[in-house]
Amino acid sequence: MKLILDFFLVGGILMTLLIIFLLFKQKKRELPQNILLFFFGIIFFYILNAYADFNDLDILNYLTFIFADVIAILVGPIIYMYIKAIFIKKYKFTDYWIHLIPSFFYLILVSIPILVSSILRRFVFDYLAFANNYNDLFFFVFTLYMLFYFSISLLQFKKYKKAFKDNFSNLTDGDFRWIYHLLLGLLFIGFVDLLITILEFSSYEMVIDSNLILLLPVTLLILYLGYNGIAQQRILLPNFLIEEPVQKPIKKSNKKRTSIFTESELRDIEKKMKLLFEEDKPYLDENVTLQKLAEGLSITDKKLSTFLNQYLNTFLKALFTPNVLLNQQTIDKMITITSLPFLNKDEFIYGIDNKVNRVEGIGLGIFKLNTDYGFGYGHNGGYIGRAARMWYFPDDKKSIVFMINATGTSIKNITREIFRNEMLALLFED
Repeated sequence: MKLILDFFLVGGILMTLLIIFLLFKQKKRELPQNILLFFFGIIFFYILNAYADFNDLDILNYLTFIFADVIAILVGPIIYMYIKAIFIKKYKFTDYWIHLIPSFFYLILVSIPILVSSILRRFVFDYLAFANNYNDLFFFVFTLYMLFYFSISLLQFKKYKKAFKDNFSNLTDGDFRWIYHLLLGLLFIGFVDLLITILEFSSYEMVIDSNLILLLPVTLLILYLGYNGIAQQRILLPNFLIEEPVQKPIKKSNKKRTSIFTESELRDIEKKMKLLFEEDKPYLDENVTLQKLAEGLSITDKKLSTFLNQYLNTFLKALFTPNVLLNQQTIDKMITITSLPFLNKDEFIYGIDNKVNRVEGIGLGIFKLNTDYGFGYGHNGGYIGRAARMWYFPDDKKSIVFMINATGTSIKNITREIFRNEMLALLFED
C-alpha cells in the first residue's frame, strides 16, 4: 500500500511541476495564466505536504503545512477569480480581492499560529485549543465554502461559454474542454471531501487516513489535466482571452448600421496591423490564418474579419479609382464587357430567376454581374474541393468576398442561392 501511495504522490508532484513549467514558460502570460500558476503552486505544496506527512519528513512537513492547511478555504475563490479573469474584459485582480479576505484571516489567526504551536508542541493561543476540538466542524464548513465557489464558477463558465462561441468563429467545444474538466474534477473532489468530513464528524472510524483517500482523486485529476494540457495545441488555456461577448441582434432594424469600432479603435488596429506586417511579416508564413493574425493584434478573429471587410476595403476601391492603381483609360478597358459565346451562360446564373444575378460578360479578367442590388464587377476562382468569389459594386463602393470548401454540381445551386439571398442581403440590407 505504501508503495502505491508513494507512486501516486510522486506522480502528482511531478505532473504538477510539469504544468507549472508549461504555464511559466509562456511568453505572454495574462492574468488568467498567472492565477492558474498560483493555483497549481498551491496544489504542488499540498501534495508535497501529504508526501512529507506520509513519510514522516518533519522539516518538509513544517515548510509546506500552511499551503495544505489553507487550501480548502483558498482554492474555491482562486478558481472563481480564474474563470472571471478569462471572460471579463479589463478584469483586475483588485476588483475581487474581497473573496480572499476569509483566507487571509484564517492564515493569520489560525494557520500560522497552529504551525508555531506544532513546532513548540503547545498552543500559543487559547482559542487554538477550541479550534482543535471542533476541527471536523470547521472543515465541514470549509468544504461547503469550497463547493459553493466551485459551483458558481461552473455556472459562470456555462453562462459565458455560449456567448463566446457565438463571438469567436473558430472556437469549438475542444477549446473549453480543459477548463470544463478542471471544474468538474474539482467539484467531484469537493464532494468526496464533504463525504469524508461527514463520516469523520459522525465518529465513523476510517480504515485509511482520510487525507490519503482525498489525495487519490486529486492526483488522478492532476495527471489527467497535465496529459491533456500537453496534448492540446494551445497549452492549458485557449487564446480567446479577455474580450466581452457581443450579443447578436435579434431582429432587423431599419436604422443605418453603425460601426462596432470607435475612431480610436480603428486607428489603433490599423497601427498595430502595420507594425505587425513590418516586424513579424506574417505574409511569409504559408500557414498563416485569420486567427493567428487576430492573436498578433490582440483582438478576436471576428473583429478582425469585420475590420478587414468594412474598413480595409482598399484594394477593390483602389482598383476602380482612377490614378490610384490604374489610370482611367486602363480602367475603361478593364470594364468594357464582351459577350461570352463560347461559354454556357447557365453556368453564370446566380439564382433561379434568370433575370437577376446573371453574369453578362467579361472584360479584362473582370466579369460583370447583374443583381437585385445593382451591377458588380468581379471574378470567380477555385480548384478541386474549394472555390472563391469576389465582387465589387462601384455604385455603393461595397465589396464581398466569400470562400467555400466544397465544389461540384451537387452544391452549385445551393451556393448560388445563398449568395443571392443571404450574402448580398447582409452586404446591402441592415
